[in-house]
Amino acid sequence: MTRLIAGRLRSIRLDVPDAGTRPTTDRVREAMFSAIESRLDLDGTFVLDLFAGSGALGLEALSRGAETADFVESAGPAARILQGNIESVRTALDSPRGNFALHRTALPGAITGTCPRAGGFDLVLIDPPYEQVDGLVPEILDRLLAHDWLSDIAHVVVESSVRSAVIEWPQGMTSEFSRAYGETRVDIGAREDR
Repeated sequence: MTRLIAGRLRSIRLDVPDAGTRPTTDRVREAMFSAIESRLDLDGTFVLDLFAGSGALGLEALSRGAETADFVESAGPAARILQGNIESVRTALDSPRGNFALHRTALPGAITGTCPRAGGFDLVLIDPPYEQVDGLVPEILDRLLAHDWLSDIAHVVVESSVRSAVIEWPQGMTSEFSRAYGETRVDIGAREDR
């Protein structure tokens, strides 16, 4: 079990899948969102949480003011846990905010065609299994740009192992932040044309 750590939904507990996921620790999540919020005002933003697992990252963004969150998770057990967490948060919300979409599909193939959000996403959270970072993240970043899934103010966060290759942001994006927290590295990139 984990919990939301800040915002109006602070302390709401979230279930986590028994196996196959690696929930982001509270310490790393707090540092990650501190870095995000120093670069991007989350109020009213559209969030895309890839490899969502329990949904803790996207739900944390909602707790801190994001307008909507789309979650992509292909693993059946994790998606069922995530759906339960979404329902818990939806129940706790006392405002019209609470627009959620859960997409049960594999990555990077899910990022194709027209973006489900007109104007693109403002914050994309990418937290794949560490052993898949090097193979999947470059293609995901390329697809986000090629299919116009990023808004003009978009920031992309990648959580990886410190042993993973350094994130090489594609043309059209620039590195904004990179820091290690124990065995975890957090990288933030932004659109160059913002």
